[in-house]
Amino acid sequence: MDRLETIVSLVRPGDTVADIGCDHGIVGLKLLQEGTIKKLIATDISLPCLDKANLLIKKHGFSEQYEGRVGDGLEPLEIGEVDSAIIAGMGGELMYRILTERPEMTQSIESFILQPMTEPDLIRKFAHQWGYSIVKDILVREGDKFYFVLQLVKAKGEIHVDEYEYPLTLMKNVPLFKEYMTMRIGQTQELIYQLDGVDSDKAKKRKNELKREIKRMEDVLCNYEKLLKN
Repeated sequence: MDRLETIVSLVRPGDTVADIGCDHGIVGLKLLQEGTIKKLIATDISLPCLDKANLLIKKHGFSEQYEGRVGDGLEPLEIGEVDSAIIAGMGGELMYRILTERPEMTQSIESFILQPMTEPDLIRKFAHQWGYSIVKDILVREGDKFYFVLQLVKAKGEIHVDEYEYPLTLMKNVPLFKEYMTMRIGQTQELIYQLDGVDSDKAKKRKNELKREIKRMEDVLCNYEKLLKN
């Protein structure tokens, strides 16, 4: 499955769903076409983007199940009106900010489907800090790029995450994880090659940092392979 299909597959049937930062409304349209959700509320900080989403949904005949609102993050939502929220295609830092800036609003949402473009460790950190279980932590490949898609649901007990960036217990059932880590090691090695011949103290310091990062990733990969054998 690609990112869109993966995101849609994680939405719970019967939920009222918010698509935060909906852009042109592609995710929302796919959800409505699936016919399993109760209602969709799409939001975007950009009125032109939201207008395009509104036109797309209307064109396909889903106006009665749909509402579009302009605003930043979770700000356009009322507490208790949605069961699930999708946030996709944003950097992890921005996503973390959106998730944490309105605590009462965030905690009123039962489930999140999150697809960060960067820093998925911040999303796992959010889940741990705010009392959400990571039900799914899926790695999707599109071309030569990898993306994490996470499904979070309010936890009923204590949450344990052994490591935010490379959580081996979550990654055990992710087939692409070895390929992803191998790619990350190769990319980091390439950065070291680019610094060869640069004789400044700053370059030497950076090379040492990158070598330590490679060692850490190699250790993660080794532990991952051991985990698969258990």
